[in-house]
Amino acid sequence: MGRAHSNAYRQVAPFFSPRLTPRLKVICGTNRAETAKAARTLGWEESSTDWESVVRRKDIDIVDVSTPGDLHAPMAIAAAKAGKVVFCEKPLANTVREAEQTGCAAWKSVKRRPSS
Repeated sequence: MGRAHSNAYRQVAPFFSPRLTPRLKVICGTNRAETAKAARTLGWEESSTDWESVVRRKDIDIVDVSTPGDLHAPMAIAAAKAGKVVFCEKPLANTVREAEQTGCAAWKSVKRRPSS
C-alpha cells in the first residue's frame, strides 16, 4: 500500500487542485536498507525504522498508516495523540476496544486543533 499511497500523493494536484501540495517527508519501515530504497524509489525525502519518533516530530502534519492491520490502531492512536491528521488503511482496528480507543484519540485530537 505504501507504493500506491506514495503515487496518490504525487498525483493529487492534477485531480483535486489542493491548496497545499503534499510533501513526502518520511517513509517508515522495519528494514533500514529496504526502507531507504523505497524512499529513493517512491520520492520520499527521508526514511526511518522508528515510526514512534517520526510521529512525534513537529515537521510532520499527516501520518498515513498503511502497515499490516495489527499495527493500525496503535499507530493511529499515537499519531492522533501527537496532534497529527491520520489517514489509515482499513481496518482501522481489529477489535471494538481498539476502535473505541482510536476514535477517542482522534476526537480529542480534533478538539485540540484551532479552528480555521
